[in-house]
Amino acid sequence: MYKLYLFDRQLRFLLFGMITIAEAILKTVCAYEFTKANPAEKNPYLNIDNYARTGQAHEKASQLIPRLQKILTDNSDCERKGRKEYLVHCLNEHDGEVPLWVLTNDLTLGQIYWFFQSQNILIRGSIARSFTVLYGDSHRHKTEIDAQRIDKIYRRMKDFRNICAHDERLYCAHPHDSNNTVFQLVKDLRFVIDKKRYLEFLQQFNSLLMHLGEDIPAYVGSVYREMGLDFPRELHEWMELARTS
Repeated sequence: MYKLYLFDRQLRFLLFGMITIAEAILKTVCAYEFTKANPAEKNPYLNIDNYARTGQAHEKASQLIPRLQKILTDNSDCERKGRKEYLVHCLNEHDGEVPLWVLTNDLTLGQIYWFFQSQNILIRGSIARSFTVLYGDSHRHKTEIDAQRIDKIYRRMKDFRNICAHDERLYCAHPHDSNNTVFQLVKDLRFVIDKKRYLEFLQQFNSLLMHLGEDIPAYVGSVYREMGLDFPRELHEWMELARTS
């Protein structure tokens, strides 16, 4: 039990670090594409007309905007403790204008994912194309990453990030769906992380599993299955695919 506990803690540390990198990439791409589509407006993320006009995405936008406004309001209050200096600087020195690329530093993964979900089809498409270009530049071949794939990846990432942040048991977690497994998250990361860093991550992930196999050989098969690996060779096949593509 102790060996499994240590493995799970190291797994949380490893995945949390990769999720943090993927979060930063989503923030950067969203900020760039949204601002490019709304270049001449002060704080365009506060205008409901700049988001999806109908459906669930519009509803999400209507709920998100007050959250973004509250961040600005809270940091405008000179009596309030815990204000963020980078927001205060923009508010004071630029007549209340805070660029989205600055504001995103104060958003959680859940909030930036919420922001992505609230976009209209054109901006979602632009964000997806940016991910496709980033993947192509890193992996040297084309793979289309559409908005639906980004949505699925970051929804799963958000759920697993919360598990890591709250120090909950990770290896056997299946948030909302038995098909949501740690190994599925590992495969997701390939599409939003540069190839060099992703391959280094896979080596670390494989090393953790190898050490666990040495520590608890009689039980490691059960751990693999909970993580979404039907057999050890499946990870090695995925590593080879990631390396050669």
